[in-house]
Amino acid sequence: MGDTDFQTVYLIPHKNNQYIVYLPIHGIIFLGNTSAINLFYNALNGDNKAQSSFGLTPRQVAKIRTTESKSQTDKKGHFHPTTVTLFLTTNCSLKCKYCYANAGESNVHIKKKYIEIAVSEVIKNALESGRREITVVYHGGGDIGVVWDLVEETTEYILGLARNNKLAVKFNAGLNGVLSDHQRDWIVNNINSATISIDGTRDIQNKLRPFKNGNPSFDLVNNTLKYFDEHSFKYAIRSTITAETVDRLEEITTFFCQSYKVTKIKMEPVFIQGRAFQSNVCAPSADDFVKHFIRAQKIAMLYGRELLYSGARFDMLTEIFCMAAGSSFGVTPEGYITSCYEVLDKANPLSDVFFYGKIEGGKVVYFQNKLRKLAKLNVFEKKKCMRCFAKFHCAGDCPAKSILYEKEEIDQNYRCIINRELTKEQLLRSIK
Repeated sequence: MGDTDFQTVYLIPHKNNQYIVYLPIHGIIFLGNTSAINLFYNALNGDNKAQSSFGLTPRQVAKIRTTESKSQTDKKGHFHPTTVTLFLTTNCSLKCKYCYANAGESNVHIKKKYIEIAVSEVIKNALESGRREITVVYHGGGDIGVVWDLVEETTEYILGLARNNKLAVKFNAGLNGVLSDHQRDWIVNNINSATISIDGTRDIQNKLRPFKNGNPSFDLVNNTLKYFDEHSFKYAIRSTITAETVDRLEEITTFFCQSYKVTKIKMEPVFIQGRAFQSNVCAPSADDFVKHFIRAQKIAMLYGRELLYSGARFDMLTEIFCMAAGSSFGVTPEGYITSCYEVLDKANPLSDVFFYGKIEGGKVVYFQNKLRKLAKLNVFEKKKCMRCFAKFHCAGDCPAKSILYEKEEIDQNYRCIINRELTKEQLLRSIK
């Protein structure tokens, strides 16, 4: 199919002897048979007639031939975050069957001095860079609802400090939806947006995400979402899919679309860590997740909603999967600085990778060698991704999961299959 191996051209087998021809960097995509592909390669090799067939100019062809994709991480400046994620507590009101953090089995709350130092850091960075806004995210390896006084006090403190420095503040939150009437009202009036974890219909939610005493949680979470809808509050839903629930993915999606005004629904196959080992929760097969996700995505589209999965992002070209690659500034309850939402405990073996600083001596101390290593968590550093057509969309997938796969010698192909197949589906949809 042509004599030249262009690094930026990917041929993806389809059906009926056809291929998807994809040049992600140049935004070229089409479906063709062997003859069409040969003609395209002739165009890239200088055949003017072939170039005309594809509407390509010699200048465009020269750009395709000479483009070399390489990492931009070495072009990044010094680390000056203006967003801080505060992991307020390890405690939790729920005892989810698959919780990666074993939330609720300890009761450590972040110290106020850690909050003050971290917030002062992002305010200083904003002022030095000329920005007029900082972002604060409330999250937890636990549930921020169990430390509500701290949430309100922290918000009041941050707003006062920002006001004194003539800065605006955007507040976001990760919630389990277990909230009182007062907490719901406060969130609507003080938080810009939130992600709510709920795994599906009443029976699914109550089985996978019960209270610590085993009581059902669905009614409280459902009431929270209804309240948010009534007050036009902006939120997304995040669901974990197990082997037991994967064949109900279409039903879950329909339920969310019919019950709530949510516009973005995020679904992920369960990752077996933490409590999932003891609960015997199993991940769905890659084939089952792909099959049911594609069907569910079509249902979401009919309702005008987006069904999203983190490893398939056709609308994004990137070399990093997430901000864990040295851009995220998170403070754990014990004062460590982490770049990963899933690594919050020093006892976690991955803390060696993702903890890159600590609050001590009244300031944030960064471990620069760790930051440099985090910047290497990009797709160009992953040999397995070298010739993958999805490399600039999934960007080598979740760093924490990838590293754990390697450490524990788990088959890394699992999420790769999901990422490739769902990205391929998005490519086909874009062609149609």
